[in-house]
Amino acid sequence: MRRDVLLYGSAIVLFGGVVLWAAQAPWEVTAVALIVAGVMLLAAAVALGPPPTVLVVGEREDEDLAPLRETIRREGFRLERCPGPDDGLCPVLAGKPCPAHGEPVAAVVVHHPGETGPLPPCGEAFHIPELVVEEDSDRELEVVGRYGRVGLARGPEEAVRALDRMLAGAAA
Repeated sequence: MRRDVLLYGSAIVLFGGVVLWAAQAPWEVTAVALIVAGVMLLAAAVALGPPPTVLVVGEREDEDLAPLRETIRREGFRLERCPGPDDGLCPVLAGKPCPAHGEPVAAVVVHHPGETGPLPPCGEAFHIPELVVEEDSDRELEVVGRYGRVGLARGPEEAVRALDRMLAGAAA
């Protein structure tokens, strides 16, 4: 059940409870309406929980990927950032576990023009979908299993749509 449906439903039931109370309905009926509204609000609060985390890998200090980050945040994700293996610190490539926090649901790997080394294995390390976003590329979305590639020149919204599509496929 969607969170917004729970919130709207609980607001309606709560309003009904207030109307019953104001109309001096029997206290049992009013109490039942208020209890149902409280349970629905509690269910909505539990369903809200913390936002899912997306791991953004490979962003360099000298580049501005703020539009991509902001679009991902607007979609309801929390961001965890990792510099990627360019600095030689990727423990996964050394056979060690990744220290990223937040149990990411997906990884967005920024691929820079001219890079020839291996892509960070974030998707494999966490068993999550991995979307490679190619800078200065107009590549259409390609998805194979839980791996995808898309050009950043198509806009951050296209990258987030690709991410949503991959996450929907991973949940199926």
